[in-house]
Amino acid sequence: MAKDIIYIIAISLTAVLSIINLYYTVKNRKNPLREHVYKEQLVGAGKLIVAFYQLNNEISRIYNAREIRNDNLQEMIEKVGESIYQHEHLMINEIITLANEVVTGSDSFFLAIGSGKLEEINMNYENYFKSYFSLIQLLRDTFGIDELSKENQSLYKLPKYLKSILKS
Repeated sequence: MAKDIIYIIAISLTAVLSIINLYYTVKNRKNPLREHVYKEQLVGAGKLIVAFYQLNNEISRIYNAREIRNDNLQEMIEKVGESIYQHEHLMINEIITLANEVVTGSDSFFLAIGSGKLEEINMNYENYFKSYFSLIQLLRDTFGIDELSKENQSLYKLPKYLKSILKS
């Protein structure tokens, strides 16, 4: 009788361990797909930032010159839009929404330049870059850039002066 109880316990434990093993096997099978999607998201975010970089340079140039004289301006805005829509199936909704808001902010800035009102120009310029930097922060947070960087830094020994800079 005691022998039968031990066998039942052993068989039950084997079944429980098998179910746990199956759970982790299924979960681990998704890791390559998850890594691939993450890499594609980073590529998409990189292309989006490159498109915004060109637009940002032009907006800063226009802000300093107070005049629009670039025939490629519409093309730059279209590149940003193209980058957003090419990768919207990979990005979270908040990134897509905020990226669209940044583009809308650029339109407001261009309209303000056209009006020639200095206060309106300054306000729209600041609002544009404020929303752009919010987008950058959202991308960094979404992809865990700071956490991954800290983890990478912990893998190698940093010079003392660099550690003191990074802590502050």
